[in-house]
Amino acid sequence: LDFSMINRQELPAGAAGALDSFRDYAQLVKRVSEEATRGWWSPSQPGRSPTIFLCLRGDSLISRLSQFFIKEWKLAPATGGEVLCTTTVMAARQAYRTLFGGLSSPSFAETVPRTNLGSLARFNPLEGPTLEDALFPNKISSDLTVAVLIPPKLDLALFRVLTSCEQQEFTLASAVMWGGLEERLARTIFEQEVSDGHLSDSDWSTFCQSVGCSQSSEPDANFKCISLALARPQAVKKLAQLCGHGDPSLNQQQLKASLRIGKDRIFNGVRCATSPEVAMKWLSSLSSSDRQVFAAPEKGGAPPRSLSIEESERFLECSLIVFALPPDIDLGLVRVIRQLQTSLGEQGLHTVGLVASDRVSLSNTASTVGLDLLEMNDRLLASLRSWGEHRLQHLSPLATTAGGGAEAVLELAGEGRVLVVACEGPVAVERGR
Repeated sequence: LDFSMINRQELPAGAAGALDSFRDYAQLVKRVSEEATRGWWSPSQPGRSPTIFLCLRGDSLISRLSQFFIKEWKLAPATGGEVLCTTTVMAARQAYRTLFGGLSSPSFAETVPRTNLGSLARFNPLEGPTLEDALFPNKISSDLTVAVLIPPKLDLALFRVLTSCEQQEFTLASAVMWGGLEERLARTIFEQEVSDGHLSDSDWSTFCQSVGCSQSSEPDANFKCISLALARPQAVKKLAQLCGHGDPSLNQQQLKASLRIGKDRIFNGVRCATSPEVAMKWLSSLSSSDRQVFAAPEKGGAPPRSLSIEESERFLECSLIVFALPPDIDLGLVRVIRQLQTSLGEQGLHTVGLVASDRVSLSNTASTVGLDLLEMNDRLLASLRSWGEHRLQHLSPLATTAGGGAEAVLELAGEGRVLVVACEGPVAVERGR
């Protein structure tokens, strides 16, 4: 805009205030007051016309751009007050409405195609009644994404992913330890990897072997993998960035930090969704699975893995541990599982079953799949109740502190967060307690 051609009286209502909300370098570093640049755009100010306005979009862009001004951008025009920016969301929206309010769609083309993992539109497309509403949503909802952890380094993969998720403020909405993947889910994951260029169609047979999927029979029950449903704003994009390229060896060669574990692109211990559409497919496959993670024993028969097994003159036992966290407690499942895995390892116990659900996190997501996972949570509680009071009364300290025994634990689990872990090892019952 050439402000020398515009009279102040011709400006739309609120335009002067929107322009005065811009700040320059001296104001960002607190050298001058916020009033110092008032009227910077006025025709009476020398060197201010013509002026170019850019509308930029990105993650945490306001704070990142301010830090870029202060710490990195040392060019004379920037430090000399010839470059200004908005420093609050309200100021940015007011300026956008003044300068670009007439746009019904972006006036620029995407520089990166949506098939590329570097595309912002791939993970966060512009959606809303108007372009302004899409750029400045009143509420940022949590999204759901999913990661599937696969042997042989399952414990290491789980610890690394949970540690990173806690640092990046993910909440664990749901977690399940399965046997081998069902063919439907395996096919969904494989198609994504092919689409991203990490695998080829000819890799299907070997890929099935890596995820414990048998095309001729039921999934391998001795194979163990873990699915994690994670929630936070822009969850799909953030987890994909943390995982990096689909080939762990390539990340190592390029010295890129990555959560991937494995020797090559097929035997990859951590796989994640790389688009919102794929994330919903993965989650739908998981939530609609009819496999039971923990099944009650048949009447008159002993529950599986409950009898001692002789191995090298040691007796292995299986113990079930239930954690119930109230919704108002500031403790997430990510931290609980991570600390529990460490404690079990110190006790010489090995996790053979795991399922977790956070009703609060699932209720706060904008995805309809969250409702399906809530139903999965209800099925978990029903399975626990089927074990009966006598099987649950010693499973958790909360059973005594909350009062009411196992029913109190189940009541807490129904309102907040629940974690059920089956562990195996020498004297597992006593060590689990």
